[in-house]
Amino acid sequence: MNWRTSCRVAAALVVVSLGTATAAAAQAAAGAAAASPTPAAATVDSAQAALTRRLFELMRVGPTVLAEMESGVEAQRKASAASANLPEAFWTEFSTRMRRDLPQFVETLVPIYATRFSRQELEQLVAFYRSPLGRHLTEVSGAIKVEMMQAGYRWGVALGADVAKELADKGVMLQ
Repeated sequence: MNWRTSCRVAAALVVVSLGTATAAAAQAAAGAAAASPTPAAATVDSAQAALTRRLFELMRVGPTVLAEMESGVEAQRKASAASANLPEAFWTEFSTRMRRDLPQFVETLVPIYATRFSRQELEQLVAFYRSPLGRHLTEVSGAIKVEMMQAGYRWGVALGADVAKELADKGVMLQ
């Protein structure tokens, strides 16, 4: 692996870590109490499930997931075209199914919230996202996330370059 590849790998790891940290911080700020995985066969109270669906609408979960997936697909499509790994037909069909199946995917997310928040907490979250501040947060979250990911990428590239240079100075070959 050459130093440029090392830098890109480091940047990708930072971006992934930053995205995970951003999601974790958002959950913590919203009052998420449990960090354990949702049980596979979690029983979800129908009222809590309905509140969670309403919360997802207010948070624009579906459109956000779709935008992030489309961005990821485009990056993978470019990488695949450069390396000739997958034909364009794959990406076209993948994108079509992604849009088609998005509602079912978002539905699989309902238990993740519904099992971690009480009905009262979900009602408070819905009230918050209906408020002017909650609507503003929803409007600016995407731009904030993009800027954070760009900052994370720049940091990762610089960090990777520093590590690669220091290792090279010590005689470690990165190829």
